[in-house]
Amino acid sequence: MGTVRSNTRHRILLTSAVIIIIAMMFAGMVGIKPVHASSPPASPENLTATAVSSTQIYLRWDDKSDNEIRFVIERKTGKGGYFPVNEVGSNVTVYMDYGLNPEAVYYYRVKAHGSAGDSGYSNEASTEALSSPIPSPTLMSPVKSSIATTLTPKLQWVASENEVTYALQVAADKGFEKIVLDKTGIEEPYYTVPDSVLKWYSTYYWRVKCQHKNGLSSDWSEPWYFVALQRSFGVHYCNCH
Repeated sequence: MGTVRSNTRHRILLTSAVIIIIAMMFAGMVGIKPVHASSPPASPENLTATAVSSTQIYLRWDDKSDNEIRFVIERKTGKGGYFPVNEVGSNVTVYMDYGLNPEAVYYYRVKAHGSAGDSGYSNEASTEALSSPIPSPTLMSPVKSSIATTLTPKLQWVASENEVTYALQVAADKGFEKIVLDKTGIEEPYYTVPDSVLKWYSTYYWRVKCQHKNGLSSDWSEPWYFVALQRSFGVHYCNCH
């Protein structure tokens, strides 16, 4: 008789446990959410903005909530107000902003949105879009394949419209592996080769590039070459291009 009662008790406890489990499953099926879902998401943190080109800025932040539905990215320029530029989904913590103006300063902030409303804003992050690509300089003088009758020729090129300095290379080969002059920080669109750099009866190749104040550089110009010949030797030189 005691055994029967014990078994009955066990069946009642087991049945109760099953009922509780079914009730919990049902609660999940009908959309009963954990308590934290009734609160707005936590604010994103550590927002950073990095310019990657003249028209693109890369944003990154830390996700500090587990109940957001999406993140809203807002932007402003200068003294204007913020406005939404885009949204990304839950758990996404990066965004690339496109179509910007070169050298313009942009400010950003991010907030999380959940079923119970919005979080506070992240910290503000700002950066300046990079400059437009800088065109390579156009060489002027001495003209390509000409004769230089001095060992200190004045090398000239067309001035850039950007705020730049110039870099100049002169080499004894067209691959610029045997560089005899490597000069940077030139502020004017010309440079006079110093004494003791060039030698008579030699062919030299030269090229120039622009260097912007923000660290960007143009490509090297098309290389030109000249031959250093004393005047008494006229045009006695080989065509080495």
